[in-house]
Amino acid sequence: MGYNVCKLEPKSKSHQFPGFLDGLPTYVASSLKSLANLLKNQAKYGDAEPLYRRALAILEAVHGPDHPDVAFSLNELANLLEKKKYIKRSRTT
Repeated sequence: MGYNVCKLEPKSKSHQFPGFLDGLPTYVASSLKSLANLLKNQAKYGDAEPLYRRALAILEAVHGPDHPDVAFSLNELANLLEKKKYIKRSRTT
């Protein structure tokens, strides 16, 4: 399953979108995490993982690795990976 991401560019520096830092919109990361949460809740873990990873990459690029938003995203990804591991383990026993 693939997703197309539209790159928005303001016409001038004075019309920057809120959350638009260094060319990477943080609202895209937020949308990716929301979609990933939806897929996780539908037990579509394989589809959710790349979305969590992309959101994490955007937030790390914008804020750096020590920002609280990055830590929260990393925790969401870790929870998903733990859930995938648990599901895989229960299917093999």
